[in-house]
Amino acid sequence: MSCCAEKEIKYDELCDLIKANKITLIDVRTSQELKDVGLIPGSLNIPLAEIEDAFHLPPNEFKKKYGSFQPSKTDENVIITCRSGRRAADAIQKLEKLAYNKIRCYCGSFLDWVEKGGKVVFP
Repeated sequence: MSCCAEKEIKYDELCDLIKANKITLIDVRTSQELKDVGLIPGSLNIPLAEIEDAFHLPPNEFKKKYGSFQPSKTDENVIITCRSGRRAADAIQKLEKLAYNKIRCYCGSFLDWVEKGGKVVFP
C-alpha cells in the first residue's frame, strides 16, 4: 500500500505548512521509534495501532491523551507521516473509513525528511 498521488504532500510543501503553522502533522510510528531516531518538529504521535480508537474519542479525551486538539473531518492540512510512508498510508485508509477524507500523506515520511535535511527533534 502506498499513498494516493492526489493525497500526497511533498517535502517543500510540508516545510511551508510547518513554517506557516497551518498543519496538524500526525506521526504514526511507535513512541520507542521516536525516542530512538526523533521526529519532525511539531508532530503529534498517535501510533498506528491507536489511530482508530484515538479518532473515536470525544475531543476533550483526545486532548487529554495526546496533548493536542482532535482534527475535525473537515480540517485541511492534516498530514500523516511514519518512517517510510507505508504505515501512513494504512492510517489514512483507516481514517477514511471514519469519514476523514481530506487527510493527506507525506509518502517519503521521516526517511525523506532526514534525507532532504529536515530538522529532527526528540520527544
